[in-house]
Amino acid sequence: REAGWRDGPHGKRMPPPPPSKAAHFRIEDGERKIDVKCADDEPMKACADIMMQIIDKMNE
Repeated sequence: REAGWRDGPHGKRMPPPPPSKAAHFRIEDGERKIDVKCADDEPMKACADIMMQIIDKMNE
């Protein structure tokens, strides 16, 4: 079997779905880990702003 391929209707082989266009941030700092995945239709700046708010709260 090819990696990522899946069985579709009537036994046809289906390619994997396209990768998400959503922003995804993953940060690790020692024991702290932040993993933020945004909605597909959310602008990256808005998602980055949310991630920065989380980091600021953790540093308080």
